[in-house]
Amino acid sequence: MIIICILYAYAPLWFPADIALTVVMACFIADQVLFAVNMARTTYLNRIAESPDDLAPTLSMGVTLDHMVSMTVPIGGGLLWAGLGYQWVFISAALIAVINLLAALKIPEITTSSPPQTQAV
Repeated sequence: MIIICILYAYAPLWFPADIALTVVMACFIADQVLFAVNMARTTYLNRIAESPDDLAPTLSMGVTLDHMVSMTVPIGGGLLWAGLGYQWVFISAALIAVINLLAALKIPEITTSSPPQTQAV
């Protein structure tokens, strides 16, 4: 995401117009592929959940937070775009991606060799 956001921000400055357009289109495709991989969240959560009962509420909270962010961030992005230019929207997104990467690196590694046991209902 960091690279995609930086390329979104600077492709028009770094490349001729036709190449910049191709770079931005490739970024869009890569962005959509990464968004589709977001489904891996459910799989990962299923592997680390202590109980199957924890899965639905956790996923619901994730969807709720995603929705909240997707409704509020565009306002700030629009103000940033209008005030400083479109590049700053993507630079900010790249900085958020860096923060996400650093947070993800703090997640402890799972050391069990077998998946968690599920209880019969």
